[in-house]
Amino acid sequence: MNGAGIVALGEGLRYVEERGIDSIRAHELSLIRRLAGGLQSIPKVRLYGPKATEPRASVLTLNVDGHQPDEVAGILDASFGIAVRAGLQCAPGAHREIGTFPAGAVRVSPGPFSTADEIDQLVAAMGKIAG
Repeated sequence: MNGAGIVALGEGLRYVEERGIDSIRAHELSLIRRLAGGLQSIPKVRLYGPKATEPRASVLTLNVDGHQPDEVAGILDASFGIAVRAGLQCAPGAHREIGTFPAGAVRVSPGPFSTADEIDQLVAAMGKIAG
């Protein structure tokens, strides 16, 4: 029996019950809107998916003109300590649909523990990368 896993699951459920699903969702949406708004002001950053004001998950997919997604992710990690995911994200069909196949894209997924300051740091870092 995975005792540690069972305890961790219980703690996770307790956290969600205490904070509230609606509160978590509102927090994540405010972050994704802040992120999209900041990135839209950077000319070389290309955003994919629904507009920040439309119904969406707390996920933002992007590319930077002149840079490969894995390059952007590497710079964010090595130079700014920011973790994102790059590539096809196990969804090559989706990337064919949005026109990012075969290189894929950079995916940012703010969560309940992400902060507005972290989003602002990411926007500033993307501005430097996009130059």
